[in-house]
Amino acid sequence: MKKWFSIIAILALLPLFTWSQVKIGIIDPQKVISDSFRGKEVRQKLESIGESKQKAIESLEREIRSLESEINTKRMTWNQETLERRMSEVQLKQTQHKRMLEDAQNDFQREYQKEMMQLQKELMPIIEDFGKTHGYTVILDLSTAGISFFSAGIDITDEIIKNYDSKYKK
Repeated sequence: MKKWFSIIAILALLPLFTWSQVKIGIIDPQKVISDSFRGKEVRQKLESIGESKQKAIESLEREIRSLESEINTKRMTWNQETLERRMSEVQLKQTQHKRMLEDAQNDFQREYQKEMMQLQKELMPIIEDFGKTHGYTVILDLSTAGISFFSAGIDITDEIIKNYDSKYKK
């Protein structure tokens, strides 16, 4: 009877021994982007692209408002042909504006995807090396893992940022 009790006790405690060997880490990629040198560099590049596109869009918006204002103030003094030509110009500019917005969004999205893929490509070997060196069983990505809670002790983001910065710092 004692023998069976001992076997049951060992079997019951076996998962505790197995879990004690598992080492889990969490990394927050948003923090890597916001705090690492390369992440800041990429953010700055993307902001610059966005700002230049925004300036061009705002310039076209000013042209449209100016034309609309001119139409509203002078419409009574123009003949029908002039009025139609100016209204056609406004419609053309509005179409250009719509296309410019769509193109800017698509260009920005493409550049964003390219830069994020490059960051991920640079980060993965660093994360893998860190995991192997420090004996981690698994390192989870906070943005995709669906984690609601974790102990701050398993967050390795700062160490990954240090390693990433040391490798890619200018």
